[in-house]
Amino acid sequence: MDISFEDICTLPQAELPSLYYLTGYLVSRVLKSNSTCSSCIPSLSENENNFDAAYKILLQLKSYKDGCLNSPSKTVFEMIKKAEQVFRSTALCLFHHRKNVKQVILSAIQEACADFRLPTCHNIKKILLSRFITLRLRIWAKDQRLLTQRSIGKIENGELGSKSMVMHAVVKKYR
Repeated sequence: MDISFEDICTLPQAELPSLYYLTGYLVSRVLKSNSTCSSCIPSLSENENNFDAAYKILLQLKSYKDGCLNSPSKTVFEMIKKAEQVFRSTALCLFHHRKNVKQVILSAIQEACADFRLPTCHNIKKILLSRFITLRLRIWAKDQRLLTQRSIGKIENGELGSKSMVMHAVVKKYR
């Protein structure tokens, strides 16, 4: 998949708190599930207030007790922001791609995020980006399924209650 980085979209300011929260979630999963060392942890998460308060608002609202949610480092947040921009610019090509979509997007995002420096001892950059792509593909697939259901009338009249009925309707539509 050839991506020209001039076509990368900019993210609306209103979506940045959600992306910050999502980045904090990704950091928490990496810290919990993957091996990390004393040089990895500070590069992923930070406790200092280095961000605009508007970015942290969703994280603060969802934090039911102090320290339960991770605040990502500035480098990690900027990297995931760039990854989201690349994902959005490539999302329309996903329908027509015959290869492993996750690997294609991962290589495109790694190329775009090559300037971001994280410790290489536990390969956390690739792990973070891979987790981001998996999560983002799930969200994207759910959105596409809802769009398909709406286009064939499931949402309005409720006649297609299961995924198999939706699939039958989609196949029938294209025959």
